[in-house]
Amino acid sequence: MPQRFVRIAALVASLAAVLVPRAAQAATVSGYVRDKSSGESLPYVQVFFEDLRTGAITNLAGYYAIPNVPPGNHVLRVAFLGYQDYTKEITVNGGVLVHNIELAEEAIEVAAVQVEAERVTAPSLTIAPSRTTLRMPDFRTAPALAEPDPIRVVQTLPGVLSLSDFSVGLYVRGSTPDQNLLLLDGVSLYNVSHLFGLFSAFPADAVKSSELLKGGFPAQYGGRLSSVLTINTDEGNKRTMVGKGGVSLISSRLTMEGPFAKGSWLVSGRRTYLEPILKLASRWNDTFGNLGYNFYDVQGKTHQVFSHEHQLSIAGYAGDDNLRFSDQTFDSQLLWGNRSLSATWSYVPVDRLFFRTTGAIARYRSRLQLGIEDFGVVERNRLFDWTVKSDATVFLTEHNTVETGFEFICHTMNYTADFDKQTYNSFSIRTHHASAYAQTTLRPWAFLSVQPGVRANYFDNGGYVDIDPRFSARYQIGENTYLKGAVGRYSQYLFRVAREFQGINFLSDLWFTADSTAEPSHAWQYVAGLETKLTPDIDLTLEGYYKDFEMLAEFNSDAQTPMSAGQMLRRGDGEAYGLEFGLQKRAGRHKGWISYTLGWTTRTIEGINVDNYGNPQPYYPKFDQRHAANLVYGFDVTPRWTLNARYAFASGQGYTPVIGRYSISDPIFVSEQLYRDRLNSRRLPYYSRLDVGLRGKFRRWGVTWMPFMEVINVTNRKNIFNRYWDDGNPDTTPPEPGKEKNFPQLPFLVTLGVDLEF
Repeated sequence: MPQRFVRIAALVASLAAVLVPRAAQAATVSGYVRDKSSGESLPYVQVFFEDLRTGAITNLAGYYAIPNVPPGNHVLRVAFLGYQDYTKEITVNGGVLVHNIELAEEAIEVAAVQVEAERVTAPSLTIAPSRTTLRMPDFRTAPALAEPDPIRVVQTLPGVLSLSDFSVGLYVRGSTPDQNLLLLDGVSLYNVSHLFGLFSAFPADAVKSSELLKGGFPAQYGGRLSSVLTINTDEGNKRTMVGKGGVSLISSRLTMEGPFAKGSWLVSGRRTYLEPILKLASRWNDTFGNLGYNFYDVQGKTHQVFSHEHQLSIAGYAGDDNLRFSDQTFDSQLLWGNRSLSATWSYVPVDRLFFRTTGAIARYRSRLQLGIEDFGVVERNRLFDWTVKSDATVFLTEHNTVETGFEFICHTMNYTADFDKQTYNSFSIRTHHASAYAQTTLRPWAFLSVQPGVRANYFDNGGYVDIDPRFSARYQIGENTYLKGAVGRYSQYLFRVAREFQGINFLSDLWFTADSTAEPSHAWQYVAGLETKLTPDIDLTLEGYYKDFEMLAEFNSDAQTPMSAGQMLRRGDGEAYGLEFGLQKRAGRHKGWISYTLGWTTRTIEGINVDNYGNPQPYYPKFDQRHAANLVYGFDVTPRWTLNARYAFASGQGYTPVIGRYSISDPIFVSEQLYRDRLNSRRLPYYSRLDVGLRGKFRRWGVTWMPFMEVINVTNRKNIFNRYWDDGNPDTTPPEPGKEKNFPQLPFLVTLGVDLEF
């Protein structure tokens, strides 16, 4: 069946290429763009003919195709940040011309102005708004705790909020982390948090690039309401064996790669070693002696280039967190982690047709165990997926590209809760989610490009059918100034529910799928913005957005022995809207970016924030922040030393204050009850944090050494994550009443370490 589909699609593409009107003897110029030193394919590269003002952007495999190039001599150019400018005159005689491109790396500080100046001559080929691409130099611009982290860098972009210093969850434009599609080499992951949120599951050493679509994303992506974050790992060095890694006070990591068969291999690993630190800390506080924690990540990949037409990638990931606390009477353990394995086949049957097919399996699990003397509680949550998806891109003309594809996912979700070795809550859901999409990119006039599309979904458990239209447009109003807009409908069939106590998430998150008792969530998104170049190397973006949510999901804390997903969820609606500002300079001796977000987020959920009649009232969730700003700055002090800094500011998050207390007495005991104000009716003090880092680079004994020192929260600002009410001490005379206390965030910290490449 797949071979028949490929043949039919190739025939359709060939016929379309013949039937589409074009200039006589016009040719299609296509090929791959790769790194010259490693053979690594380079995605998101603009390849264009300078004299024709037409071109293409390489896809994830580094492939590009420019149809209908008229015969004659034309100057082909590539300007990609971090690489030498590529210019070559090629002769087009008609037919098919395969032209592979190899780019040589170039130190950004050496010719930064030249690189950016060349990029200004390239026509903008990106239609979708709210799109940001990040690579390793961007990850190292901002200080990080012990090592560069892609998610932490993403949290500094406009429209992306961080809930706290202990969270790598992405709150994008008023949405929760489960509403973001996180793809690692095309496979969806469900929890990417390590060490209470201080690290993400993506070691930067193995990351080639990442792309964030904050809103209005096209029809090729589905299953989430908010955004798409794609993480692409390195394919491996096809020329020689190399390695890189790092050692810090709390973790070590190592990545090795090299040639293998007709391609390359890569293995990357990382592990913490907090046990000695905790043992040392126990000398001052016995509690640390009862605490144990570690996590690890392992990634592997092989990329094989059998021919120009056929390529194969196989990638895998495994990661677990293990937290344990025990003393004489209490024992607890929290385990969570992901597994994934994928195989991707890329096929170019004809120059104007690109196929990409992926098969993948993924698993997320969490296990919570609590024991008090002879009584124990064990809770398990498991989500297992297997996925098959295929995408086809047809380059019809230089002004028309068609993309289509399908995806089939089988979800299996299990949940059990045992109390004192007896199972009280247990249910399992198996669902099948089939979707297909089609979209086309058109340029009817030189100054206007549009991308209409549609995605169709069928979710069998409940028989849900959803048709999600999408539309994006770009209008050029100046040489380097564009207006962009997008509108679309989005559907989601998976829910992550966070269980909180006084606003603090202290248990593992639970994942559920939609079924006959739990309808899917939906959202309409509207995005409009402007992007321009203020100077050859400074980009400015302004965007506004509005989201309308339906059937949002929250945890139902009042559920008694729930036996279905619907019983464990509270449902409701919401909206989010705001404005964003971004100013970025990626090259030169001074580089960095400034981001600012002004936003509002409200929700109305059944059973939450109800009035005297039990009717739910709108409320601001904890991740509603009116103002959020980030300044990220990198300065090359000398050719060997770079100073990095990041300043973050955000208005205070909401919290629910205690405005009174009362006692309930019975013949056995007296219990104190708290009377709370409306949900999140007060605001915490504003958040402010300055981080500074210094990183060096030296070459000795065939190894590149990069020592670093980073100071987190330089001013030791006492930022507050939440306020809570303690129980006081009823045994004192007189009894000590409960008090409102603060839950702090990161204090002043210093980290040291060294990264290396060999």
